[in-house]
Amino acid sequence: AEEIRIKGILSSARIRISGDCPVRLLIHSRLATGSLPPDFVEHARGRGKDRLFTADGRGRPVKIRVEGLLLDLRIERSPLSAV
Repeated sequence: AEEIRIKGILSSARIRISGDCPVRLLIHSRLATGSLPPDFVEHARGRGKDRLFTADGRGRPVKIRVEGLLLDLRIERSPLSAV
C-alpha cells in the first residue's frame, strides 16, 4: 500500500487525491487543524490520543500519517471523470 508521511512544526500541507481512492488517515499530531473531504469518517478513539479517519473507494488504500505540532492539513479530492 502507498503511504504518505507528514511531519513538522508550525507547518502546512495540502494533499490532492483521486476522487475514488480509499484513504486511511492517522493523525498523531497535537493541535492539528485543517479540512477534509465530506466522505472522510472519524472513528471512535481508543485509549490513545490519535485520531483515525477513513474514506471508502476502489483499490488499495493510501495511508496518510501525520505527526508533529501545530500542523494545518488540507486534503482535497480530484473530481471523478466521466467514463
